[in-house]
Amino acid sequence: MFCWWSYALNASTGRWYAFVNYIIHSIMYAYYALQSVQVKVPSALTKTITIGQILQMFFGLFITLMSFALKFYGNDCGVNYDYVGVSIALYGSYFYLFYQFFNNRYQKTKSAKIN
Repeated sequence: MFCWWSYALNASTGRWYAFVNYIIHSIMYAYYALQSVQVKVPSALTKTITIGQILQMFFGLFITLMSFALKFYGNDCGVNYDYVGVSIALYGSYFYLFYQFFNNRYQKTKSAKIN
């Protein structure tokens, strides 16, 4: 729904979101494709993909906050305040969820290995 709303508004930030999303998903689906045909892929790649997803959400928040600042100071940057609010909620919640996933999956495993 958010993507369609971005398209309907012709939101300038949508282009940035789509670009970064395409990069991360290309890597992620290439990994899934290799896994599905039983190609041995380094396990570190899963951690790298999750870090990439966290960076994607951070970037989304950054672009959104920059668009808010531009709009607040009178520049027309192709977004409205409702869109900025939803974008912050969306990217903020995804950032939190991916960060939690990373900590639960990789950080706890690391501390368990130390003990």
